Amino acid sequence: LASRPLGRLAVGALVAGEERVGERLRLKKVSGAGPEVGWVSLRLVTPVKEDKVQERRGAPAAFEGRSLLARAEADVNQRGAQAALVAASAKGKDGGALITVVVAHLTLGGSKEALEAAAQAEQLFRSSSNKDGMASAALATAVAHLAGGAAQDARDSALRALELFRGAGDRQMEASALATAANARLALREVGA
Repeated sequence: LASRPLGRLAVGALVAGEERVGERLRLKKVSGAGPEVGWVSLRLVTPVKEDKVQERRGAPAAFEGRSLLARAEADVNQRGAQAALVAASAKGKDGGALITVVVAHLTLGGSKEALEAAAQAEQLFRSSSNKDGMASAALATAVAHLAGGAAQDARDSALRALELFRGAGDRQMEASALATAANARLALREVGA
């Protein structure tokens, strides 16, 4: 893609297709947190029937996950990427703040900076044996790798995050790790488009 990313939809956000141009689909957010509109490749879209959309219209404005990554996404969506980046960067070597730095950099299009912060977070959480932190950092690393074009590294990190979230019993983030692994596998052409 030649366009700059507008940001990420938060886990649990619901979108509706607005316009199709070739193999791209313009989406509009119906509920949840994230950009109001954006474009996506049709190879990555799973259609949802209208009756399912009707059930979700009353959904909360944002997913309130318990993982550090879900909380970082909510923080970036609430404050804005630049303000969240400044606030989190001021906290220094705090693992949760580093996850927010990752999400903010990804939202702003900085995959290299996101990857550096994710690596620091992974080291911090590993040294303190913080399983939630390790899982969130692994998934943040996967997303940063994917944004930077390193699909094999993204797949490996997403699968590591999947096992950690599975062990923690966090089904919502387990699903997010599965989706990230699937996107990496699509980029690697390991599965049919």
